[in-house]
Amino acid sequence: MKEQISTIKKKIRGSRGFTLVEALTAILIMLMASSIVVAGIPAARNAYEKVVVASNAEVLLSTTITTLRNELGMADEIELGSGDSAGEITYYNPSVGAYSKISPAPAGGTDPEGTILLSRYAAPPGAAASEASSAPRRLVSKEASTAELYVTYGSVTYNADAGIITFEDLKVLKEKGNVRLAGRPALSIRLIAQ
Repeated sequence: MKEQISTIKKKIRGSRGFTLVEALTAILIMLMASSIVVAGIPAARNAYEKVVVASNAEVLLSTTITTLRNELGMADEIELGSGDSAGEITYYNPSVGAYSKISPAPAGGTDPEGTILLSRYAAPPGAAASEASSAPRRLVSKEASTAELYVTYGSVTYNADAGIITFEDLKVLKEKGNVRLAGRPALSIRLIAQ
């Protein structure tokens, strides 16, 4: 046993370095480890981006719901569109002292088809003196949403007896590819004035 220890000590104290095989083996192991790490970086980055976009979609959906509740909570003189204007809701908003309209964006406009738009009017829409005092704009601005996201809905209904406005199939989509990122089957807003 003492002889083996002394042999090991001599080898340790010796001036001999690594052999070529040992050096090449160490380099090969480092290359394999680094290639595994480098291959994992894009996958981790893609996973991170998906989580960020999903989170932004949830925030945009929540912001839209809050904006709709604030906008329609005090609504009065509510009318739903029909025919070509189906999906629109027109109402008087006493908090801003103007008539307003919420509608999905038409195809071929500057906003993706279905984006929720808000318009303000000095007089009721359809009246002779009615002119939009503001051009239709996104309900939640493009700057407030990120990653080219927008919100749309399938239809809107109004139950006058209960004083409830319901938006069906509220969803967040990505402008490129129309991928559904978040959604809510229905959003019901109870009018405060009712």
